[in-house]
Amino acid sequence: MAKYQLHVLLLVFLLTNFGCQRSPQPQPTQTTNEQITTQTTKQSQTSHNITGIWEGRLHQNAGASRTEWKILFVITQKHEQFEGTSRIEVVDQPEYYGLMKIRGTVSKSSIHFEETEIIEEKPLNDAGWLLKSGDISLITEKNGLRLEGSWAGRPARIGAQNGPPGTLILRAKPTKDGMNWPLAGLPSIKSGEKLSLKDFERASTNLQCEVACVRAIADVEGNGEGFLPSGKPKILFESHVFGKQTDGKYNSSHPTISSSKWDRTLYGSGGEHQYTRLKQAMDLDHQSALKSTSWGMFQIMGYHYKDLGYATVTDFVDDMYSSEAKQLDAFVKFLKKEGLDKPLREKKWKDFARGYNGKDYAKNEYDVKLQNAYEKYAK
Repeated sequence: MAKYQLHVLLLVFLLTNFGCQRSPQPQPTQTTNEQITTQTTKQSQTSHNITGIWEGRLHQNAGASRTEWKILFVITQKHEQFEGTSRIEVVDQPEYYGLMKIRGTVSKSSIHFEETEIIEEKPLNDAGWLLKSGDISLITEKNGLRLEGSWAGRPARIGAQNGPPGTLILRAKPTKDGMNWPLAGLPSIKSGEKLSLKDFERASTNLQCEVACVRAIADVEGNGEGFLPSGKPKILFESHVFGKQTDGKYNSSHPTISSSKWDRTLYGSGGEHQYTRLKQAMDLDHQSALKSTSWGMFQIMGYHYKDLGYATVTDFVDDMYSSEAKQLDAFVKFLKKEGLDKPLREKKWKDFARGYNGKDYAKNEYDVKLQNAYEKYAK
């Protein structure tokens, strides 16, 4: 009996420890889990790039001086963060506006934004503007993306009263070619249409000067060309202007593109190299970089955009990409704004050169070049 019991116990032991075990199931390793997490994170960060121009309406709850405002975001995204400017203005009265610095973060389906300071303003009343912030949804539509959600604000001025919160809706702003151009950093290349004799005649009529006068400046400033072979407008990035536009913030960290004073050695070669320098500056401060660049055949600085009738510097740059005729139109506006149409009309080349090219114009014989070019076209 004892022998029988021993055999039973032995059989139970063998079945329990060997015969009844399930085949081991493969389990995901820690490395695999980390890889999945990394892949998911990368996908969420790159699902949308909100770099671009966004415009729409901001609504404010009862108690505000107005319940609807026009709002514009011009932002650049880098990884999951973005920064740029926001502009709020009175509907149908754009002369009353506030331009603020903006920053925030982007997730797969929403963004958080906050305005940090006022850059410039002309408020509608003594109350001034609110610095706004909020978490708003990033919504995919048939024709693009929409930003929509609630916001709250705090007074930008110490001692000013707070205002009621509200909601906002913005959509990516299409340009003339249907693209939200800052997605590529700059406008897409357009036709680059050349100037015609009719364009010069139209400009000379507006300026009340000879056609040869306008053609002389086009010849000297841009060698008769407003675009590079690639189709991009000719530019020159000015490091000392960028340093001024950004209050010297990048002078130490990026000395080749941001400086406290003019330095000829910082330019490097012309042509496409100037776009390399511009892109480096755009990665630091998108708007200031555009303002610190001279554009097109007539090399007009971007920071003149407002005096030329543009709402934003990006609108100005978009025209510089459009055609040489648009570049000429901006040039005519600039001359009249600066009072340089008179010396041009009277062919006082020294006076014109001083006003257009600066006090050191004689070093490059700018006035002599203008006179020689005029005489060539006046024949």
